[in-house]
Amino acid sequence: MKFRADEGEATPPRMRVHGRSPHPAEYAAWREMRKNARQVEEPGADAAWNHLISVFVYGKAGAGLVATLESLRSQTYRNIEIIVGGPQTAELPPRDEFASLRGMFPEPEADPVALLADSASDRLWRGSHIMFAQAGSLFDDDAFELLNALLNQGSGESRPDLILCDHDRLGAGGAAVPHFLPGWDPDLVCAMDVVGTAFLVSRRLVQAQRSGTAPGSLREWLIGVAQAPRAPHWAHLVEPAIQLPDPPAKPDRTAPAIIGRAA
Repeated sequence: MKFRADEGEATPPRMRVHGRSPHPAEYAAWREMRKNARQVEEPGADAAWNHLISVFVYGKAGAGLVATLESLRSQTYRNIEIIVGGPQTAELPPRDEFASLRGMFPEPEADPVALLADSASDRLWRGSHIMFAQAGSLFDDDAFELLNALLNQGSGESRPDLILCDHDRLGAGGAAVPHFLPGWDPDLVCAMDVVGTAFLVSRRLVQAQRSGTAPGSLREWLIGVAQAPRAPHWAHLVEPAIQLPDPPAKPDRTAPAIIGRAA
């Protein structure tokens, strides 16, 4: 993977994808093949920096929340901290089970929008970047290792402030529906919920986006980034290493019906 700056904006690096995009009937086997292939691929030659990444988990208690926390606890990349927001924090597993990470911290009064909109919430997370995970979200074991590798493809001001992630969403019958993103497309982001929570954002961009009006949701916040005069430094993780519990995206207004890389 390579990352370079061009006139103040980033040319997004892309993970290697072998062959053409899979046929839907072959997707599950293709995804497993890619996951296995990543285990034997040689690491990049660039020097690595282990960025502290915060993950804010939210949503109802239950099996979905337990699965998300277990998915995070199983990450091969260990320099992550977990913040769990909402009243369900009384039902969390023991914190010492996450001691090999940078910790798991219950914050009963916190919510995702407040973390983005309110500077007083900056104290709740320590990372240089943050990702939001609704209960039921699942991550491949190497998901954050891949994200950290993308963060290491720039330096200083050229490091990505926003990483968009290809991902799966649970469709009818619980089948995984792949969402291959075209990269950072502000018009598409405003028209359709194509990203969901499959994005990583820097503290720098969070602070730069603050204004007198708080967004109503994570999606509204991302639309605000899309409508900003200057595009953020961004990168694109094209390995589908994240699964979201949402249904497939639906258009808010007239927009392309198909999103993805051409077969």
